Amino acid sequence: MLKSKLFAATAILGLAALSLAATLDGYSFKRTPKEGESHKYKQSGKFEAGGMEITYEATSTNKVAKVEADGTFLEESTTGDVKMNGQEPPDGGAGGSQKTTTKYSPKGEVLEIKSENVGAEAYRFANLALFVTPETDIKVGDSWTYEVKEDKKTGAAAAKATYKLVAEEKVGDVDALKLTVSIKETATDGASSESTVWLSKTDYTMLKTTAKWTNAPIPGAPVTISGEMTITLVK
Repeated sequence: MLKSKLFAATAILGLAALSLAATLDGYSFKRTPKEGESHKYKQSGKFEAGGMEITYEATSTNKVAKVEADGTFLEESTTGDVKMNGQEPPDGGAGGSQKTTTKYSPKGEVLEIKSENVGAEAYRFANLALFVTPETDIKVGDSWTYEVKEDKKTGAAAAKATYKLVAEEKVGDVDALKLTVSIKETATDGASSESTVWLSKTDYTMLKTTAKWTNAPIPGAPVTISGEMTITLVK
């Protein structure tokens, strides 16, 4: 059962499509998703949950399903080819898939999640991978913050997110922007995430993310997870 909950949780990890506009003053992180745009990623990680050590491997595909006139958009994240501790989940199977549809505001705020076992844990988990765009242009060394408000309707917990553009560097042969992201709930059991994200400077897709979670909630499960995940662009 725990493995199936972790399987569902990782489907929420799909990062929204980003577009970065370079200016003389820095980078303007403006989201311009296009309907039908799709990217595939490889996931690998190691977690501790309920006293169990779990290794995790999967693939995920993030597709922009719809873009509204006001910039609000829907993203479908499908996770498949799952293996835990080297084995296929008994109720998922490596050939199976788990789809999650998330509605984002133009700034990247999570507005609605549709999937199996959608409850407070799903919104809390999604907000630990939140990327909200800044109000001003950002240069290397600059930071910005965002306050996640508690939402009693969805169960989202209050949290603070801090973002920093730390470098311009390469990922393989691709010119990239490197950012650090720290998100911490301000109440509950202290769930938090610390991530490093690399974005392409030419086509603005996410190239790689390394994330570390502490006491992260699993949708539909009574336990939390702590551990690390690496997400790498395949195509």
